[in-house]
Amino acid sequence: MVFESKSPPPALRALVLLAGRLLAALAFLAVSLGQALHYGDACAAARSLGMPWADVYVAAASAMQFAGGLMLGLGWRARLGAAFLSASLLPAVWMFTLPAANRLYLAGALAALGGLMPYLVTGAGPYSLDNLRRVLSK
Repeated sequence: MVFESKSPPPALRALVLLAGRLLAALAFLAVSLGQALHYGDACAAARSLGMPWADVYVAAASAMQFAGGLMLGLGWRARLGAAFLSASLLPAVWMFTLPAANRLYLAGALAALGGLMPYLVTGAGPYSLDNLRRVLSK
């Protein structure tokens, strides 16, 4: 049977963790760079939704998403990177999903939060700078 309850081989699990990490990192890095390149527009959008201190929020969220995306993608302190990314999403979920028209954004943000949860628990996995550091320090 194709979908048995057996655990996949360790190499496959490691590749899946790596692929998930890289895809999540790419998404957050792209959003971060977009916010940085179009900072005024991002601040205006946040202000239009009534976000207090929109300039500060956009700058902080962009920095957290960039740093967290790099950390997660490289597998360097990936748990902390996933925490940065999760924290950057929480105010956006609260502010941008209040209107009923933004339910799709809510679904995407919740999916991103759910996708980050395994990295908060497991870390980056075998194909990461954290693991390389552990191996070299032995």
